[in-house]
Amino acid sequence: DMVFEDLMNEIDAIEAGTMKSTNEGCPVVTRDVVDTGWTITIDYGDGCEQLIYNRYGVVIDTIVRKGIIHIERKGRCAQAGSFRTVTLEDYSVNGIQIEGTRTVENKGLDENQHMWFTIELQGGKITTPDGIEITRNSQRERHWVAGANTPSILDDEYKIWGTVDGMTAFGEEYSCTIIDSLHVKIACR
Repeated sequence: DMVFEDLMNEIDAIEAGTMKSTNEGCPVVTRDVVDTGWTITIDYGDGCEQLIYNRYGVVIDTIVRKGIIHIERKGRCAQAGSFRTVTLEDYSVNGIQIEGTRTVENKGLDENQHMWFTIELQGGKITTPDGIEITRNSQRERHWVAGANTPSILDDEYKIWGTVDGMTAFGEEYSCTIIDSLHVKIACR
């Protein structure tokens, strides 16, 4: 989940214009308007380097992303019926290959008047540089129970239900079902 959340954070930063690459002009971002939405292609080519700083401005890590991210969007996130589908093409982060298609769709308001989304990951796969494969497929519901009406994400809270299945790095198959919702507070580590 952390790998795919990092991917979505990277996409959000690029869409907001806040992502900083060490390579000038890298990644190449292309936007096209289509029908009732738009497509975005983020092309890292053979590698875009991004320096990670701590709060004191000291470089603590370097991330190299390669490959292409394809995004199809319809509507804005807070709009019922909107969706964002992310598909990866030869995409890797620091030599770790990442595959899959992730779709997030706004389903409108639930019975408690909370905005809710379906989040589906199909064909999720991570391959380490030494060939270890980890797979993951998931179908979840995320209900936005607090902070939806404020500009800060720090007060956002979600309740999450769903299922996940796949194979661990040790070749063991697994499946999980969230029976009692997970309550996630963004400001709480």
